[in-house]
Amino acid sequence: MDLQVHVPGLGSASGSGSDSGSGSDSGSDSDSGQDRRYTRPVKRISLLVLAIPLYASCVGDEPQVQPSGGGVDASSPNSDAGADAALDVVSDSTTPLEAAPDTASPRRCDPNKAFDAPTLATGVNQLGTNDYDARLSPDELTIYFGSDRNADRLYVATRASTSQSFGAPAVVNINATRPSNPTVSGDQLMLVLQENPIGIPVNISVSTRQSLVATWDPPTAIANVTNPGGTLSPYLLADKSFLYYVQESGGGAIKQSQVVAGQFQPGSDVAGIASANNDGSPVVTPDNLTIFWSSSRSDGSPKGGSDIWVAHRSKIADSFSGVTNAAELNTPATESPSWISPDGCVLYLTSGRAAVAGVDAAGGEEHIWIAKRPL
Repeated sequence: MDLQVHVPGLGSASGSGSDSGSGSDSGSDSDSGQDRRYTRPVKRISLLVLAIPLYASCVGDEPQVQPSGGGVDASSPNSDAGADAALDVVSDSTTPLEAAPDTASPRRCDPNKAFDAPTLATGVNQLGTNDYDARLSPDELTIYFGSDRNADRLYVATRASTSQSFGAPAVVNINATRPSNPTVSGDQLMLVLQENPIGIPVNISVSTRQSLVATWDPPTAIANVTNPGGTLSPYLLADKSFLYYVQESGGGAIKQSQVVAGQFQPGSDVAGIASANNDGSPVVTPDNLTIFWSSSRSDGSPKGGSDIWVAHRSKIADSFSGVTNAAELNTPATESPSWISPDGCVLYLTSGRAAVAGVDAAGGEEHIWIAKRPL
C-alpha cells in the first residue's frame, strides 16, 4: 500500500519520508525542573590552647566553623592565605547546608494536558513553497528544516530567545544527494538524514562534524538500517541512544535501532503501534516513553488524510500502548509530527491545512506549525 512521503522535486510519492533541514547553529540545553541540593565541606579548626602555663596544659575543643556565618573559610577568595596557613585545617568532615536556591526555569506547561490549537511558525515559512519537518536543538534556539524553495535543500535558522521569531534561514552546507529529513543530536555534532537519489530507493545516512562551526562530513549510509525497499523519516534521540525510522517495504513500518558505542544496531519493529495502514514520521520523547507518529489508520476517529497519533509505555523494554488520535493537532488535511521539546510542552508539526494569508494563498502547501500545552 502507498505511503505519503516527501521526495524532493517529486511531491508526494509512495513511501514515507519528508524533507527537512539541518545546519550548524547551536545553543545550550535549557531543561529544567531538577531540585539541586548539595553538601559543602565545612572546615574544622583545631587549636592548641595553653591554659595556666605554670600548672598544666590542655587541648581545647574543636569548634565548628560555618563558612556562611562569619568564620574562616579557606576557600573564600577574600580569606587571608597567611592566616589560613597558621591553622590546622581539617576538611574530612562535611555538614549539609540548606538547599541552594532553585534557579531552574519554572514549569511552562502541564504535560498531561492536551495541546492548544497549532499556530504557524514564524520566520521559517515562505509564500509559495513547501516547508516541513522542523527539528530543533534542545534549547529551541536552532531549527533545522526542509524546503523546496530554490530547489530542495536543508535549512537552518537561529534566534536569541524562545519568545522571538527565528532569523533568516541559511542553506546547510552538506555534500548529500538531495537531502531531507535531518535530525541532529543534542550536541549538534551528529546529523542523520534521508538522501533521495533519483531512480533508486531513498535511504538513511549519517554525517558528523568536529565542532559547531565545522563543515559536515560527507554522509555515509547506515548499513544496519538500509533496506532494499527504502528507509526514511529518521528521528535521532538527543542523547544518540536510539534512532527511529520508517521502512518502506510492507506499507510503512516504524522501526528502532539502538546506538551502542556509536554504532547503529540492526533495526527492530516498534511494538504496539503498527496498523494495516501507512505509519510514518516517528517522533519520540527524550525519555523514550512516548511516541508521536503519522498514520492513515481508520480506528480512533481520524479526521482525514494522515493524522498524528500518540502512545505511551512505562519502560523502554515494554510495548507502546493506549494508541490515541491527537485530535487537537489534526485537520482533514495531512499532518505529521516532526519534533517534541524535552519537557513535552512544545510539538512541531508539518501540516497542509487550509490556506494562510501571506503564506499559503491558495491552500494545499505544507508548512511548519507549533502546538503548545497550557499550564
